[in-house]
Amino acid sequence: AGLRAARGLPPAASVLRAVHAPADPAEAEAARRALAWEELFWFELSLMRRRLPRVATRPARRLEARLRDAALGRLPFRLTPDQETVIAEIEADLCAAWPMGRLLQGDVGSGKTLVALLSALLVVAAGAQVAFAAPTELLARQHAENAARLLEPIGVRVAFLSGAVTGEPRRLLRAALAAGEIDVLFGTHALFSGDVAFRRLGLVVVDEQHKFGVRQRLAMLAKGDAPDLLLMTATPIPRTLALTAFGDLDVSTIRTMPPGRLPVVTHLARQANAEKVYRRVREELDRGRQAYFVYPVIGAGEAADDDPAPNAARAVKDAESAFRRLRGEVYPDLEVALIHSRVGEEEKERAMAGFVAGRVKELEAPSVVEVGVDVANAACMVV
Repeated sequence: AGLRAARGLPPAASVLRAVHAPADPAEAEAARRALAWEELFWFELSLMRRRLPRVATRPARRLEARLRDAALGRLPFRLTPDQETVIAEIEADLCAAWPMGRLLQGDVGSGKTLVALLSALLVVAAGAQVAFAAPTELLARQHAENAARLLEPIGVRVAFLSGAVTGEPRRLLRAALAAGEIDVLFGTHALFSGDVAFRRLGLVVVDEQHKFGVRQRLAMLAKGDAPDLLLMTATPIPRTLALTAFGDLDVSTIRTMPPGRLPVVTHLARQANAEKVYRRVREELDRGRQAYFVYPVIGAGEAADDDPAPNAARAVKDAESAFRRLRGEVYPDLEVALIHSRVGEEEKERAMAGFVAGRVKELEAPSVVEVGVDVANAACMVV
């Protein structure tokens, strides 16, 4: 009641009466605003209460920049001003007396992953470990391979874990992780498994954060003693925007792209003009470039995840049928590959290795490639 009075809002009983039976439009609008303010107040209060456990739960840390500086010296380019600003914001959080809860957002190709890796080196230099989660095995493996090329020469121990790592290799990896012999562990949802234990988890990085649930992130944080949390996304969702706007997360944004990036040109073609699209892609392939073809489903007869009427009869193209046609009829003289969740791990790795090396000219896939598979020579994508 005191808060309502301080804000110049009417008592609750008057609000309820006015919203259902207003004397005039002005009273109805005042009642609506009062209800909206109260709902927002309780929502923000709940967010602040959720944030309280992260406050003053550890001694302030002093971080060393030697590993980060060594990694920066190995880069063939300079960071963008936005990347430098965001790294400074994250470093301030890592030094604080409370665990970080920060969302890093930026468009595809803006350099979010590099920012996360450079920030992780501050934690590793302080003697702690880093968990880096990605939603697909392809993306997690790509992160691990890129990180290994950058970090292992400066003494940082990198490892990779997914559900496909089983038996003795998994046992040895778990033992090394628990003993502190792994500095940065990249992986998929397998990182959340109960049998995965860290010696001293200091930072959790979650890429494409909207692909993970809140409970999964909490389970990951429970593996350490008040570890920091860095979430990354190129596609903020309404709930994420609400959290960052109302206090549960701090937010950093990379707005500028690295120099030299060309703008993406998008064309919309009718289904009847598919042959023209294939010819246009062929022009890029003849120039030595590569291409993605992305489909909504894996096999014939399946419904797309976002189909508003999955039971309705729809002519949805599938990756497997399209792969057979493109390989046999459209591009018979080129090496074409297909990857999806049902393809065996060895076959998937072989296809991706061929695509990265440039031998595979055209890659067929469902939306598994939407979360950051990085092949610089791929100049076009057909969806």
